[in-house]
Amino acid sequence: MAEVELALPAFGPLIQGLLQVIEHQKADLSWDWEAPIHGNLHSDQILVDDSANIGIVDWDDLSIGDPLYDIGRLIAHIIFVSKQLKVDSSRTTQHMESLLDSYILATNKKLDRNRLRWHIAVALLVRGKISALRPLPPNWIEDIGESLSEAHKILHGRSQWIAIG
Repeated sequence: MAEVELALPAFGPLIQGLLQVIEHQKADLSWDWEAPIHGNLHSDQILVDDSANIGIVDWDDLSIGDPLYDIGRLIAHIIFVSKQLKVDSSRTTQHMESLLDSYILATNKKLDRNRLRWHIAVALLVRGKISALRPLPPNWIEDIGESLSEAHKILHGRSQWIAIG
């Protein structure tokens, strides 16, 4: 995030505060489950055909890691795009909760919501940075600010987009 701080110094205090919370919370989380993960999961990597068959592509970042990394990255992407498109947060939240319910059913594991919240916040920071490095949309500074603000809300359990408390 140093590049973002350099380009947008007004976000420096928020970025530094988020990084401190992320480091502090990381030490308190349980990292007890590793499995194969996609490593770059977002909506462009998920294909659905006319019969509702789902396929996931672009496995070049496949590795062993925390499965909640993929889920957190996907949810962060959904939140980021939903905010840009001004999608109703309650509808988005319902879909994400359905995703999480399906994940729990498929894995037969209890969902560590604190660890998921951590992954979502980290992915939002990365998403804000990536967006700043791409061809810039008209509201790119506001988009970065929204990513940082939402990461802060998620880390503190106050997001309107997903109820991970």
